Amino acid sequence: MIMSNLMAVSKAYTMSSRMLSVSLLDATASDISICISSVAKTLLIRKATQAEVEQFQYSIMFVTLLTLFLCT
Repeated sequence: MIMSNLMAVSKAYTMSSRMLSVSLLDATASDISICISSVAKTLLIRKATQAEVEQFQYSIMFVTLLTLFLCT
């Protein structure tokens, strides 16, 4: 629904030779931002801790080294 609103407002803005208020585009973009934030909060997406970042980096290095070893 929100994406279709964005498409409609964008099309109307373009077809009106840019005479339509930009605030409509801004409001629609704001709605999308709020929607994405709500989804992130619902899914409990959070910033990774330092330990998680380090663990992920080491696992990436391990897979890379293993791939290089197996491919040579």
